[in-house]
Amino acid sequence: MRLHLFVCTSGDPTGAEKHAFHSLVWFDHMLRTVGPMFPFMLLATRYKLATLAPEILAFEQQPWVEQIVVYIGLTITRLAIYFIHRLGIFYFLAEAGAVSALPAHLMSDHVFLGSALVSMLSSEAVLLAKDIRRSAQRLNPAAQGVLVATFLSCSLVFCLITGDMYYTCRFYHAPIQNFWAVIMGLVVFQLPVSWWLIRGRSGQVASLWTSRPVTQEVEMS
Repeated sequence: MRLHLFVCTSGDPTGAEKHAFHSLVWFDHMLRTVGPMFPFMLLATRYKLATLAPEILAFEQQPWVEQIVVYIGLTITRLAIYFIHRLGIFYFLAEAGAVSALPAHLMSDHVFLGSALVSMLSSEAVLLAKDIRRSAQRLNPAAQGVLVATFLSCSLVFCLITGDMYYTCRFYHAPIQNFWAVIMGLVVFQLPVSWWLIRGRSGQVASLWTSRPVTQEVEMS
């Protein structure tokens, strides 16, 4: 894997330049361009598999509309807060004396955006695990392989995002900015998604552990 040298200053309170190797620059570029589509791509794959085996994967019982609404809501919220932050609203409020205790750059915008994707990928991981459990020994090997590969892809993207966030936290932002980004990401994204998975109308986490895989009626097609 090619390592890239970059120069950063914002993570150092003295403003001194730092030189570091970033092994995930290639993924960082991908994350900035097509990153928001990752959860929707995983959702589309699950939807397609469910249409091919509607009885086994309980197509009619899947919370498709709920999940799309949740994902779109999180995406809009992420964009709104991001643009508010980028437009310097905190800076103008600080200048007006409204939030004098807050810095002009309150948080790491990159970590905050990453936390939105992490929350949606966590949701996909739960729903994929539920489908894998439900379809054990019932789907044909090819379809089961695609389902497992989708889960592994979700896990890989999750790890790559967290790795990219590590470089961002270490070299690009001050610790207090990383702290506020993580706290806001948990409150704005992870807690609502966790509530939806645990206590929401579909109760996905509860059904993940209570449902039992059926070993009969194996589909051979």
